[in-house]
Amino acid sequence: MKQKSKKRRRKKTLARTSPKHIQVLYSEMEKPFSEETPEQHTENVNKLGERVEQRHAQLLVDLDTLIRQCNPLQMLAAFCILRPSAL
Repeated sequence: MKQKSKKRRRKKTLARTSPKHIQVLYSEMEKPFSEETPEQHTENVNKLGERVEQRHAQLLVDLDTLIRQCNPLQMLAAFCILRPSAL
């Protein structure tokens, strides 16, 4: 018996063409604090700096609390295992 040759049918696909040009629209955002006076800007930056300083101090207190909960020798041993070049 002869085997029939199987013809594979290709699905018809739409021809995909790559775009010739990519159009990019650049836009500029206005300064968010453009209506501020220089004095207001300085005051706001100082307030932000104070808040960051307070948050940093609080994080250091939290870190100190966590460190004091651990055995210092175990902490040192773990540090030496993780970073053998530390000694």
